Amino acid sequence: REEILRRRGLLANQEMLGLGYDLNWIQAMTGMALARGVLVCGGGTMVFLTAACGFFPETFSDLASWMSTNWMHIHFVLGWISVPLLLADARPRLCDWLAMLLASLYCSHQFEEHGYDIFGRRYEFVRHLGKILGCDVILESTSPRVEVAGDCGYDESTILYINVYAVMGLFLMPLFLPENQKRMLVLMNAILVFVNAALFHIIAGIVHWEYNPGLCQSLLLNAPASLWVISRLTFSRKQFLLAFLVNGLPGQVVLALGPMVAQQEGVVTNFGQHALQFFVFFVLQPAIAAMLSSPRPSRLKQN
Repeated sequence: REEILRRRGLLANQEMLGLGYDLNWIQAMTGMALARGVLVCGGGTMVFLTAACGFFPETFSDLASWMSTNWMHIHFVLGWISVPLLLADARPRLCDWLAMLLASLYCSHQFEEHGYDIFGRRYEFVRHLGKILGCDVILESTSPRVEVAGDCGYDESTILYINVYAVMGLFLMPLFLPENQKRMLVLMNAILVFVNAALFHIIAGIVHWEYNPGLCQSLLLNAPASLWVISRLTFSRKQFLLAFLVNGLPGQVVLALGPMVAQQEGVVTNFGQHALQFFVFFVLQPAIAAMLSSPRPSRLKQN
């Protein structure tokens, strides 16, 4: 009898709220769902605007300049709105949750690289990247707009393309893939994050014995978080090896630095490099993940 009365009371409350007999949509508004909304809407807008700037540079030159100067601030806000939502609704057995966690955490890495490093220097990573490539880069201006020059094969627009397409494009793409392909792309992205942290920041810091923009976040968040994400996934040794070759070594060096070197050598133009970056992040990487995926539905570790 008490159960019947309780149910009648619940139905009456639902009717009073004007929601009929179904509150599933309220129950679905979890932290993970809210984080998905923030990242998909915000990230999708960033990808769309970046693509417009890249494919129509003359038409959207002013927008491209503004985006190149401010994208890292927008990412920082999106990331740190999403992180608390995801942690409050932790679901580490779901590939979508892991994918959004990687993207959200990486936003703070981008801010330390291209926003302000721990010494308060603006857009300092481009100089560190110049050291890695062994070329001369000139940071001509940081205010009111960022402007990069030199013979390194990249400028502020290149940095915009790579960072937006990687984090708001590639890292969130598992959310839209068939179930059996999510796991592999999350694995590939986690390997990308770890190798980026280890190779371009931690090892580079040890070799040069100096701080580089992004080092602190790599040590504290990206490196341990990416290893933890990998530990949550199930995969065969062959799948891991192939994924590491693509997004670890030597793949990450080739895919990340190859287009810059090609432009440095005059093989491609800035427009061509953008088209190449778009192809790598939105066509090549998902296609490789699909080829490496098991035909059976993906599963995460049970423990």
